[in-house]
Amino acid sequence: MFGIFKRTSGGKKISKEEAFWNWFLENKTKIEEFLDSNEKDFSIYNELTDRIQEYNELLFPELTKTNEGKYVLIITPDGIEDGVLPTQKLGESHPKVKNWIVKKFRQPRDEIFLSFNGVEYSL
Repeated sequence: MFGIFKRTSGGKKISKEEAFWNWFLENKTKIEEFLDSNEKDFSIYNELTDRIQEYNELLFPELTKTNEGKYVLIITPDGIEDGVLPTQKLGESHPKVKNWIVKKFRQPRDEIFLSFNGVEYSL
């Protein structure tokens, strides 16, 4: 019970969900720059992973972009059943973030294609 709330500098209690999303909002520009970059500096992704696992050790973040240029954060317990409820709670508490989509759980795909040496394979 004591670990579910944090305090702001003004002493107001905030939930673990609010604490995570506040951090995310403060760092979203760095995360966007990471997604837009060809650099291999994963420090902001590692920090995002640490923050989401501070919320719940079973959760992982996945980042991507849509063809339309929107950023996507997928919150997933990577198939671990005990992570389902925390994933739902964190995902449902997300604030509206311009140009971002937040999804709960990795989505199954019906068709997967692999391209190797100019030849495409359907899996």
